[in-house]
Amino acid sequence: MPNNKEQEQIDGIRKDFAKRVYDLYINAANGKIDTYDKFLTRLEWLEIDYSDALSPYGIYEDLCPDDFDLVKMAIEEGTPLKDFAYQWLNIYNIIEFAKVDTSSLVPPVSDNQSSDNA
Repeated sequence: MPNNKEQEQIDGIRKDFAKRVYDLYINAANGKIDTYDKFLTRLEWLEIDYSDALSPYGIYEDLCPDDFDLVKMAIEEGTPLKDFAYQWLNIYNIIEFAKVDTSSLVPPVSDNQSSDNA
């Protein structure tokens, strides 16, 4: 069991990995990565780099367990990479937004209310 400092480092590694994977999908959706081969190569590099970064902590995990299967299905279905990446980002954003406590958001003010207060 890692101590608090080690756990913070592990969490930081995972967070950085997630950000870099997200950026990879952004680049694919924007056409900066134009083939599945390039996309998969970069995803594999990321997974290897971050697995190596976690191994000193005794952690050996599959950091993107579903991504390779999803890419395989997209290729088999003939889905263009940009479309696949856009769909992944859309789902990711829905999941991330679901984690937001909407009660903490400030409700919008309608135009009528703001002009009444002026």
